Amino acid sequence: MQRYLMILAVLVVWAVLVLAGLPVAETALARPLEPRPEAALQTMQGDIEVFLTSIAYGEAEDGVWRFPSLDKRTLVKTALEQLLGGAISQAAQSAQSGGFALIKYTDPQRGVYYVLRDPPITGNISPGGTYVWRPSAAFAAVVEVPHPADDARTHLQGIELFLDAGAELLLLAGTSRRSDATHSPCDDAVDDDFRRSDAAHAVKHLFHVAHEVAENRLGAPLFIQLHGFGSEGYDNLLAQCGGSATVGSLDLLVNISDGFRDTSASGAGAPPTGSFARLLNDAVNEEGTIRACLYNQDTSIYGGTSNVQGRYTNDSVDACTEHAPQSQGRFLHLEQSYDVRTYQRTLMNALITQAMSRYFAP
Repeated sequence: MQRYLMILAVLVVWAVLVLAGLPVAETALARPLEPRPEAALQTMQGDIEVFLTSIAYGEAEDGVWRFPSLDKRTLVKTALEQLLGGAISQAAQSAQSGGFALIKYTDPQRGVYYVLRDPPITGNISPGGTYVWRPSAAFAAVVEVPHPADDARTHLQGIELFLDAGAELLLLAGTSRRSDATHSPCDDAVDDDFRRSDAAHAVKHLFHVAHEVAENRLGAPLFIQLHGFGSEGYDNLLAQCGGSATVGSLDLLVNISDGFRDTSASGAGAPPTGSFARLLNDAVNEEGTIRACLYNQDTSIYGGTSNVQGRYTNDSVDACTEHAPQSQGRFLHLEQSYDVRTYQRTLMNALITQAMSRYFAP
């Protein structure tokens, strides 16, 4: 009884203060409770591959991509930095403040993953992207899929590679590269129709923010970025590379680059011995099913030299407008024919994994 009288007395005081004209925010009863840190972390359980492959990416000109404010970019960056540093509760709070969600996803067969994701809109599209961290990774490697809606099946390939190869981080852009109508301010944007929503050509895209965090927090990681070309690209690349890339009814061709633009015209800018691009080129050609061309050695197109992630990792002073001065040997821009992505991506991923083992060998 005494407890109820005390509660009643407090309510009476509160009512008097309100009637007296004091703002509710000035009373102790009006102060919102601080959320518990763990409250922001979501939990899910199931098959992580099924979960990730259920994500949709929209289509060109759909307008679902939204330009992220400076505050949003800062909060998502902070969340990912905290996550990679193991500060899970703080990362969940930062993600929530930035309009993202952090999910602890437990796969009974594969283990625990943390999914930093823009909450999905209609159609299960996460416009700001999905970024997945595996605490128990075998390699300090990052799998990147900047054009999941446009380079067919690279999203499936990226998810499969990330899960099977033991990589640490998976970056999935959230929309079509041409979701937004506005051109990127970066190089070649008008000529090549690069939009602000193109993750590989916009430094204020959340995908690039995530790349920067990975570069600065994982300790010289390996980046594997997956792309695709169509029939015109196939003809142009094969004309430069020479030989045949047809196996039965399939056109199996890849162009391998480290994102460095060689301007010497001497071929000296080809990926050096020991670089991941060179190791992958060797692995593909040794196996023999898929034809591999090496940018700056066999080809001079589809090298991804205006790719802002490649520029950043290769030490460009301004990834948006300046070519990288050199190759660090640990960024891969992989262009693949449709048939490789569709019918031989299991083999291609196995060859990437083989090259990873060589790259990380002590």
